[in-house]
Amino acid sequence: MTVTGRAGTTYHIVATPIGSGGEGDIFRAHITRIAKIYKPGVLTRELEKKLKIMIEHPPNESVLSQAAWPLDLIYDDNSQCIGFTMPELSINAELGEVYKYPSALPISAHQKINIAQNICAVISEVHKAGYIFGDFNPRNIGLDINTGLVSFLDTDTYHVVDQSSGETHRCNVCAPGYAAPELLEKCSDFAAANPMASENAYAQTPLPTFTQETDNFALAIHIFKLLMNGYTPFGGIIENASVSQSSPGVGDAAVRRDSYCFKPGYKHQSVAIPAIDAFPKTIVNLFTRAFIDGKSNPTQRPNAAEWYLALEMYEKSLVTCPDNPLHQYESLNDVCPYCEADRRFGAIVSGNTPVIELKQSAYTTPPVTASKRKTSNPIATATQSYSKRAKKQNTPTAAVSKSHIISAGTSHSAAITADSSLFVWGSNEYGQIGDGTTKRRLFPEHILDDALAVTAGEFHTMAITADRKLWAWGNNDCGQLGDGTFEHRYNPVKVLTGVIAVSAGNTHTLAITDNGRLWAWGNNENGQLGNGSFENCFAPVMIMESVKYIHAGYNESAAIKDDGTLFLWGYTLLDDPRFEDTGTNLPVPIQNIKDVMAVSLGRYHAMAITSDNSLWAWGYNENGQLGDDTGEDNCTPIRIMGNIVIVSAGDEHTTAITKNNHLLAWGLNEYGQLGNSTKTTQYAPVKVMENVVATSASQNHTMAITADGRLWAWGNNKKGKLGDGSTRKNLIPYLIMENMMLP
Repeated sequence: MTVTGRAGTTYHIVATPIGSGGEGDIFRAHITRIAKIYKPGVLTRELEKKLKIMIEHPPNESVLSQAAWPLDLIYDDNSQCIGFTMPELSINAELGEVYKYPSALPISAHQKINIAQNICAVISEVHKAGYIFGDFNPRNIGLDINTGLVSFLDTDTYHVVDQSSGETHRCNVCAPGYAAPELLEKCSDFAAANPMASENAYAQTPLPTFTQETDNFALAIHIFKLLMNGYTPFGGIIENASVSQSSPGVGDAAVRRDSYCFKPGYKHQSVAIPAIDAFPKTIVNLFTRAFIDGKSNPTQRPNAAEWYLALEMYEKSLVTCPDNPLHQYESLNDVCPYCEADRRFGAIVSGNTPVIELKQSAYTTPPVTASKRKTSNPIATATQSYSKRAKKQNTPTAAVSKSHIISAGTSHSAAITADSSLFVWGSNEYGQIGDGTTKRRLFPEHILDDALAVTAGEFHTMAITADRKLWAWGNNDCGQLGDGTFEHRYNPVKVLTGVIAVSAGNTHTLAITDNGRLWAWGNNENGQLGNGSFENCFAPVMIMESVKYIHAGYNESAAIKDDGTLFLWGYTLLDDPRFEDTGTNLPVPIQNIKDVMAVSLGRYHAMAITSDNSLWAWGYNENGQLGDDTGEDNCTPIRIMGNIVIVSAGDEHTTAITKNNHLLAWGLNEYGQLGNSTKTTQYAPVKVMENVVATSASQNHTMAITADGRLWAWGNNKKGKLGDGSTRKNLIPYLIMENMMLP
């Protein structure tokens, strides 16, 4: 199903829902987005207005990696709003699972502190933006147990005040046991005075109902549970009473009874809760403010920033229990308070329980730290102390492919230096250089830092930075930038996150995300996007999964799956009845070439390398671009040679690197693009250079990097695309830059 966003963005909804709830179903809709489509009758005009406010006034961008925040409304063919899109988040547990005691999750006390800090971080930013959570149901807080990062769900229930009109869009629900006492009292008074009103007092009680102070109450409960083996603070009974003689009540009843377990003369009904004096006084005092002082004066409750700083101080004082690696506690304690609680409870908690192996964050957008952005808030947007305790990794789990460290486009070129600086040069009429101008550049121009991959199309450029963000700039007539518009971009704009490979075709683009999914966008005249249509797309659409290699050609696309199967679609020259004359708009597996490791598409020919390092070719061959020394077209793959590790197909010429790092070239040589000091077309491979580790062939010029880190270029130099400061063609390799990144 295809739906439309507010600005005309097209979303292709995957037919099968990935989740369901009482209000609607969740579908995959975009590379980093999912969609909530409401059931009939759920999406009222009131709710639609709330969602619009949240979309138009989001919190700090960094929060969007940890909250299912509405990003765009979606409309059906009748222009009726049916739901909204939101980020796809990394979740493998609910917060409530951490509260179970004894815990089935091997999460340490230190890690629970980190989870608490991450909760504070998100709440602080959302509060700064003027929003109120309202419902703090632990089922609505997801968790990635590998990183400690949290994800807030069901954001469409939030309590939202329109700052321009003052209109309030209510939160109509609150999980039992998390509503502040003043709110419970107000709702009870309303219900008593209005016996004919509906049972949902949150929806009808006169405003104000939920406030940031009520949020701070619920926040303190979650922090208490994280520190206190999952128990509620309102499990208190009179100090000399037994559990059988006194009950604090449960949920809202316990809050109404004011059953805070550590107020004077009270104790917790469970013996499994650690002693309060085992914690720093700063923590104890914040609990007192939240549950005792805050009862009479809600403004006394500590906010998220205060909690964050107190937890940070507590974290610095921790020591690990010698008997159980899951227990950390303040160093001033003589004994482990968690072991003492286990013994009182009689729980069988093994000191040999393995601590989960900590991994680098799986989030596609790493949380921003306080040191990297200006803010009046003393806390970071999210802490990753899980990662602090882990062995640092230099690269993400799914590494960015370095197959594109140089790229020769139709009229411009790009390359990355050893320090990850991206340089671009040549034609710039559509802003493809990315320097904010349309002035051509005869020398390499520095554009981005922390770059790991780059690819140049006809008049657009794509790059991946070390944080796996995909950036785009240049011509966007067909939506080839993927930013949801058809506007040209003269500076890099962020398009996607979690990207590990990208390939720019003439006017379309392919990308692989770190989950192995292939996405496509841009020109689709010949079906080169592979999404079953011939309509252009200006936003990424998912094509297939388990993909390890891609290449976007002139009007054709190729992908290799993890099992080595090659898929082709678009305008393909294979003699196969599955390919139509005008193009095939779905990926087609190619059966007569197996175990493919790499593929490169020229204008009307293609090259592939198999696992035995054999080079295969098919397509037009008028100028010898297949390299079989015949000049005859071939519509089925033919083996050209062995011992090939890298291949690059230009418009009508080809370059390849052998196992011993010799650069070979063949095909059309009108502008000296073969680099062999002639302009004679070659129908069989000729050796051009030695010690070559990377190559890129384009319309009529070629680039290569040698093992000593030098960048060379040759061939046509119209508009300065060789980068040597001139527009003269070169018939032999010319040194352009040094200290280049190596694959």
